[in-house]
Amino acid sequence: MRIRYLVVSCLCVLLFTSYSYGQDYQVGNNVQLIERDLGIHGHPSPGDRKVTHRFPNGSTATIKAIDSATGWLEVWNPQGKGWIVKKYTSKIVPIPSGSPSTLDQNLFKPSTATSFNGSKRS
Repeated sequence: MRIRYLVVSCLCVLLFTSYSYGQDYQVGNNVQLIERDLGIHGHPSPGDRKVTHRFPNGSTATIKAIDSATGWLEVWNPQGKGWIVKKYTSKIVPIPSGSPSTLDQNLFKPSTATSFNGSKRS
């Protein structure tokens, strides 16, 4: 009886911890941030203790970079950007088509539009 309880307990722990920590995050993913009393602290660089931004509880953010050495995520949303640890994310969420998070990467690309007279504009 004890062994069955132990096995079930271990499986539950593995199942629940692998849900959020076992996700394969990639640059460009949108993530849901958790809710906590102080909001989610954004830092200027991985491992830096200085807080430069606070993300609202439960907000979504786009992953802009992943520090492979530490696992920290650089995230961005319309309220700001900063580095956070993975434990402050709850899940990957789909990116709605045409949302600002999918468009912001194209904002500063050079224009390849053609003018009315057929010549290329710069």
